Amino acid sequence: MAPLLAGFRFYAPDLRGQGGAGNPWDGYSLAEQAADVSAIFQALTDPVGVAWVRQSLSWFPLLHKVPAWFIDDRVDDGTRMPGHVWKSILGGLCSATPPTESGTIDASTLIL
Repeated sequence: MAPLLAGFRFYAPDLRGQGGAGNPWDGYSLAEQAADVSAIFQALTDPVGVAWVRQSLSWFPLLHKVPAWFIDDRVDDGTRMPGHVWKSILGGLCSATPPTESGTIDASTLIL
């Protein structure tokens, strides 16, 4: 099999909290996960692959009813972006304040 793989690059990142790795009882934050992936992209200059982009979108249909073509279009868009663009996007996630940590509501509020 190895001769058939000549010319391909393989990356096997060891991400904390993934697979059989241990993790804290409350898991890792989105910012921590994004920082890990951003660090990987610092070393990559190649465009990302279809499988990676599709996997990164796997959560979306669980929360939103969307047709298959919508995900296919997002995957197509994502594979056209070079690694440095993904790195920049993930860097933004690292520095953003999650809505759940942005503060408290000081005004009287009715939440339905």
